[in-house]
Amino acid sequence: MRRSLYDIPHWRSRLVASMLFSLACWLFLGLNFVRMVDSWAPPSLVANVPFFAMALALFLSIRYILTTDPPSLVTDHPQVRTRPLLLAFLSYLGANLLFLLITAVTDPSSLTVNRVALTTRLLFITAAVLITPLQTSCEEILFRIMPVRFLQGSKLKPSTPVALFSALLFVLPHLSNTEVAASESTPIVLLYYAIFGAATTALCLKSGGFEIALGVHAANNLFVAIIANYPSSSLPSHPFFLSLRPTGTIADLVQLSVSLGVVAVVTRTRKTARQVTPQPDSTDPPKPPNVLSGR
Repeated sequence: MRRSLYDIPHWRSRLVASMLFSLACWLFLGLNFVRMVDSWAPPSLVANVPFFAMALALFLSIRYILTTDPPSLVTDHPQVRTRPLLLAFLSYLGANLLFLLITAVTDPSSLTVNRVALTTRLLFITAAVLITPLQTSCEEILFRIMPVRFLQGSKLKPSTPVALFSALLFVLPHLSNTEVAASESTPIVLLYYAIFGAATTALCLKSGGFEIALGVHAANNLFVAIIANYPSSSLPSHPFFLSLRPTGTIADLVQLSVSLGVVAVVTRTRKTARQVTPQPDSTDPPKPPNVLSGR
């Protein structure tokens, strides 16, 4: 087990170098990857190819520049917690499925079944399940986790300025998305990205780790890839349904806010959850367990 990032001299300078290296690889090496596969690969794969370059750069930077283990970036806890990650994933996915069901009942003309060959669908679902979590995790590490760690170090704590700064960083790489240009309201689309960035970061700061963000982001993109997407989406896919509703509406903000609210409730922990239980002095006699507290 490698030492914690925050015990390494000049760790903030190393963190900046890692971010710049990974960003450069994503932009330049990723572009070359796209040129290599653009003529023969399906659009869904072409859209994700730059993230292979980002993943490679993050692996190299964490291993050789930061010389640490990923858990010291992702969480304040001894190891990455699967419970909040899975709860965030399932609750966000469930909320979006519920909204899809409501839309199908109240406005069925806004949805159309996307018919593709069974083999094509199964191959795509398999690829999406394998690639999408890699893509979303890389985005989270580069655009949320590393910048927030630069600001707050080894101990995450609630901070409105940090959440707003994280929102800005989340909006910037999405400015080129086709949803921005094709939307009914560009400001609403940008506000959507900002809320997603700020609210998710706020939940992570409160929980002492970025597991919630990893789960929510993966659920969001897998829902778009496999369940329901827009014809003009920047993430081309073979979903079961295509939504004909315009993007960039107040309804989008309501759905996002409710979905993140559900995540906040489901992943909520006791205020004492992050407190470290003090170790008794070696000269103290052992104390009986507190039956009432379940410890």
